[in-house]
Amino acid sequence: MILIPTELTAPGFGETKIKISFVEDYRETHFYQIDSHIHSEGEIYVNISGDISFFCNGKIYPMTRGDVFIARPGDYHHCVYHSNAPHRHFWILFDYESNRYIWDSFFKTPFENVKKPTNENKEKLIELCNELHRNRMTAGERFYSFFSLLSIIKESDATNHNDVPVSKDFMKVLDYINEHISEKITVSDISEKCFVSISTLERNFMKYAGMKPAEYIRHKKLMAASEMLKNGESVAMASEKSGYGDCSYFIEIFKSAFGMTPLQYKKSFLKHIEY
Repeated sequence: MILIPTELTAPGFGETKIKISFVEDYRETHFYQIDSHIHSEGEIYVNISGDISFFCNGKIYPMTRGDVFIARPGDYHHCVYHSNAPHRHFWILFDYESNRYIWDSFFKTPFENVKKPTNENKEKLIELCNELHRNRMTAGERFYSFFSLLSIIKESDATNHNDVPVSKDFMKVLDYINEHISEKITVSDISEKCFVSISTLERNFMKYAGMKPAEYIRHKKLMAASEMLKNGESVAMASEKSGYGDCSYFIEIFKSAFGMTPLQYKKSFLKHIEY
């Protein structure tokens, strides 16, 4: 991996810090090819090249040159490599909490994680990233360029994940998992109910989601639980409603996936609630 960060401090906006890195990575060296992850910061990926898709919150987004992937704080995501072609992109990481009034406007609903600028704006976007990363401008100029970049992204068309060319059988499987997420689901159950062999299930999940079926089921259950926690649900109830009868086990796997306990996660999103 090549990771070259440049930091931009936004003048007049509290303690906001924006880091932009140029990254060149490969399937064999990409850490998050296996593990989905979240951040408390916001992330923007501007794709330059690579045979990849982003998997985010149960949706699959194929990426081409100039496409933009946006991860909000708490979005559970990873990059799926379809070959070992070099994946080159700019990675922008920014503090969210210090200036929520700016980012809440940027993240307003309805929201899709991928934006596709026009071909002309794709090249402008990549050049803005190059300028910011080269760090040859004054702080004011770089700040202006950053918000020019945000403006292009905000005005770009959103990509609907339903346009992704995946098989109907695979979409049927995903629908089944979504409908039964509060129950105990096994790969054998899916195979039987959706009339598809386990080997086909495993092949399709690795092709489209970059993970095994059991990993995806765990991913979806944890995402469902995390949404409940963000909305104020108790840890015990989030565990039960996401299909985990053993709350201690739920806490253990939640902490392994998110890097914090369910209660810590809940508090990070609902600081105004008394516990």
